[in-house]
Amino acid sequence: MIFVEFRALTDIKTDTIAIKSIKAEVKSESHVGDTMHTPPSQHAKWIALLALAGALFAGYLSFSKIVLQQCALNEGCNYIFGIPTCVIGFIIFIAILILAVLRLSAAQAMDFNRYSTYLQWVAGFGVIFSGYYAIKDVFFPVIPGLSYGLILPSCVYGSFMLLIIFALNWAYYKNRKG
Repeated sequence: MIFVEFRALTDIKTDTIAIKSIKAEVKSESHVGDTMHTPPSQHAKWIALLALAGALFAGYLSFSKIVLQQCALNEGCNYIFGIPTCVIGFIIFIAILILAVLRLSAAQAMDFNRYSTYLQWVAGFGVIFSGYYAIKDVFFPVIPGLSYGLILPSCVYGSFMLLIIFALNWAYYKNRKG
């Protein structure tokens, strides 16, 4: 629009060159609007990969617990409202994976930021939820004296993954906000 107005005022070749540079400057600053396609950041790719790994791990534990009626790692199992905590962890990782994929495919900056915000909330909830059960399993195990197949209770590994996802998304926010 600015280009058309200035061009109507003058037809001098040097002024047209200056006007083209003004048009280029206006285009380069168009990232402020919500129509910019944001290229996927390394943060988003790592978050998606970690969420996939977490979903596979928690899904395996959930399948063993629900279908086979035993813990895959021969650990004690915590329950919340009658649901094994590994199932809740699976749901959290699937939600993060969906949000990470939506964030990677977001065509508008507004959508990208909205998915990042949702992802931060879900990851934060996951850190608190899994952190609570990780601490509980380490210090107050369901089966006292049980040795864990993976050195630590499985909740600890889920908690680490969720903490890394939370930190990666937080780092994105810090870089984005300046």
